[in-house]
Amino acid sequence: MRLLNQALKQERFMVATTGLRINEFQQLVEETRSDWEGIKRARTLSSENRQRKVGGGRKETFSTCKEQLFIFLFWARSYPTLLMLEILFGGDEVTHWRIIHRMTPLLSKRRIAVVQPGRKRIRNMGELKEVFPDIHEAIEEMLVDATEQRIKRPNDKRRNRQYRSGKKKAHTVKTQVIVDPKSKRILHVSETVEGKKHDFRLFKETVCPSATDGGIRLLADSGYQGLKDQFPNLTLARVTTKRFKGAPPLTRKQRRENRLLSKTRIFVEHAFGRMKTYKVLDHVFRHDVKRYNPVFRAIASITNLKLEMRAQAT
Repeated sequence: MRLLNQALKQERFMVATTGLRINEFQQLVEETRSDWEGIKRARTLSSENRQRKVGGGRKETFSTCKEQLFIFLFWARSYPTLLMLEILFGGDEVTHWRIIHRMTPLLSKRRIAVVQPGRKRIRNMGELKEVFPDIHEAIEEMLVDATEQRIKRPNDKRRNRQYRSGKKKAHTVKTQVIVDPKSKRILHVSETVEGKKHDFRLFKETVCPSATDGGIRLLADSGYQGLKDQFPNLTLARVTTKRFKGAPPLTRKQRRENRLLSKTRIFVEHAFGRMKTYKVLDHVFRHDVKRYNPVFRAIASITNLKLEMRAQAT
């Protein structure tokens, strides 16, 4: 593959096409290869009516883990159409979509915690550590926030109303993340919901009001008003004070506290910024909504890999 060979020789080409440095790309290949080979082997042997021996038949256009991972990262970084991938790499549109579909779950299961659908809400620190295995005694604060992204306008009337966001004046989906402000790593990614759902409501669907956090403070923006009242057992550091319509202006002390909180909360915005360098999370999402959350988690995992390796290098 010409583009891959060129990127492996020049760092700036690799960063431009995948968002990763050469050593980061090679590390991701090594981590992914065993799972990729296992899935490929299972897919090969799953056919009950196989007539040829294993290895027979038409050869794959992109037969290595390195090639398929490069195609996925190129797609996520630039977000071209499948036809454009066909023009650049060869093969056909179906081949490229299968590669993207198969690589996404391999990357989305790494380096982040995911609350499985249907799980009971978190009630105590033990359950919190079970869901967030990266939480340890050194973590004193966590940042929580949500981000919206536009999707294509659904044709179905019910889904059209469901995903219509009055705030954004568009059809959107929303995903919540929890970030460690010290390491800048993304600890948790929520399930993706319709964009019109309020940030605080999404938080309440994850955490039980009787939860106890064991001393870890939570930092949140003005979208989480009432957090202290509804979660009295949480050790809350600060929530941005919001001035409501008709209320008196914020005092000098409140404005000062908001500025101090913003200096820490900016790290969750930086996390969103790092993820959205991958244009699949920045442009209008063109594919089925149910495929959005695995892609979001895959990009979060890649972002954490970059942070870990660059922290080790310094």
